[in-house]
Amino acid sequence: MAVDEAVEGMPNRILLVESDTMLRRSLVVPLEEAGFEISAVSEAETALSAFSLEPHDGVVIDLELPGNVGIALRTALRRESPAVPILLLSPVGREIEGLGGLSGADDFMTSPYRARDLILRLRMLLRLANEAAHENVLHAGEIALDLERREMKLGGAPVKLTTKEFDLLRELIEARGRILRREQLMERIWGYTKDSGVETRTLDVHIRRLREKLSGEGRRILTLRNVGYRLDMAAENLRTAENLRAAEKLRMSGA
Repeated sequence: MAVDEAVEGMPNRILLVESDTMLRRSLVVPLEEAGFEISAVSEAETALSAFSLEPHDGVVIDLELPGNVGIALRTALRRESPAVPILLLSPVGREIEGLGGLSGADDFMTSPYRARDLILRLRMLLRLANEAAHENVLHAGEIALDLERREMKLGGAPVKLTTKEFDLLRELIEARGRILRREQLMERIWGYTKDSGVETRTLDVHIRRLREKLSGEGRRILTLRNVGYRLDMAAENLRTAENLRAAEKLRMSGA
């Protein structure tokens, strides 16, 4: 893929904080041609305002901002949005030890740097950030459970879950098909122990409601009578069960 081609599906809203007017302009054009949406500002205060007004997928900061506030700006943005990757630009000779410890998705470039190299570095950082974000989403068939936002989507459509329903579904997915005993679920989600004498019917009620909200995918939640529940992770098992039921109906109808 050519470097000036946009990567399909990649987050591409970038906040560019560069105090040098000529350099800022020289970077905006190739970045936009590469498919990025650019918010270009020259001061830290303006950058903070722009960052809070709309979501950004990446940030490029000139460390030579007026008042030498580049590091402070990086810290402030990181505090507001820990997952957004930040690329720092610095003149030759600036000590990397003064950056407060680069880690995670952060990166560092020293001048002279070309727009082409900056684009390549940004795309790499955005890919890493995107992969890290997906690690916080649990999947089972059409079910997608976003742990950070505490949201569930079914076939891409949002479905509203209560707090307990969300926690219950998370336990089932994370078990990856293993049986979860009733006592385990009651203790983990409601804080009830076996000796507390609390009626566990509330678990059955939540399972029933969860199955209803999951629609066809609700068949994945299997009941082991007097034992507990487990989530069938294999989609082919659901299809096999459907085929068996359909065959049984045909047999009973005499077809």
